[in-house]
Amino acid sequence: MFAITEMRNGLRAGRARALAVAAGVLVVAASLALAGCGRGPAGQSGSAGQSGQLSGTIDIGGSTTVLPLAQAAAEQFMQRNPKVRVQVQGTGSSEGIKGVSEGVLDIGDSSRELKPEEEKLGLVDHKVAIDAILFVVNPDNRVKNLTKDQVVGILTGKITNWSRVGGSNEEIAVIGRDEASGTREFVQKEIIGENASFARDMVALPGAGQVKATTARTPGGIGYIGFAALDETVKALSVEGVEPSEKTVKDESYPYFRFLHMFTKGGPKKPAAAFLEFVLSAEFQRDTVAGEFVPVN
Repeated sequence: MFAITEMRNGLRAGRARALAVAAGVLVVAASLALAGCGRGPAGQSGSAGQSGQLSGTIDIGGSTTVLPLAQAAAEQFMQRNPKVRVQVQGTGSSEGIKGVSEGVLDIGDSSRELKPEEEKLGLVDHKVAIDAILFVVNPDNRVKNLTKDQVVGILTGKITNWSRVGGSNEEIAVIGRDEASGTREFVQKEIIGENASFARDMVALPGAGQVKATTARTPGGIGYIGFAALDETVKALSVEGVEPSEKTVKDESYPYFRFLHMFTKGGPKKPAAAFLEFVLSAEFQRDTVAGEFVPVN
């Protein structure tokens, strides 16, 4: 349904703003001040208020891949619930999972599944979107497609020149994510293998925005990002002849895709429960999620 060029549309303004702060903290505040609202460890003591409206604070943090989605949801949710204040942070999946498990966050965003040791933390998984991992290069790179074996060879440093995969005689510069990243965790586990090592000279960066920007200005660069980070500054490669799109992710012909998650500590309480209900609503999935990712319903 969406080709790569079409997936660049949708929430361009929200994406640009989100990626600009991918390594920092984005605080989205309601225009009305919070009145008469108590607050627990992570804001879940919000109430319905005297008028029956939701009130309180929701603290969200974690994956920079999920950040544009969380930001868009926060803005729309606060427009509908002006007595609720939603704070969104982009600090990496591991930090999001840690924060929600410790009660610092109400919702922990993650672009990866829980690790075995995290499954004991009492977290509840809310799958909010489906994302694809894209391998992107400088637009002037003449390579358009890689096989799975070539992807692994490049990421592990066994293939070091583009001429070996149909490109020009130019050294390959691998640009990836740091160890707090759920995207890196996915690439490690699902693409190169848990026992494999990334190329020794891989540049490890904290956010998808940095990976994209560095790849865009590096002629021999190749990076990995999610759907939401894609724009005209980089070129996405096909894998095994299949172009990443909503259609190829849904029919599973494109090989690299994953769920995006919002975790809560146990069952969510108001107003976080209402926020998650909104994120999973048919309206938000259709009008917002579909502009950046693949809807879950």
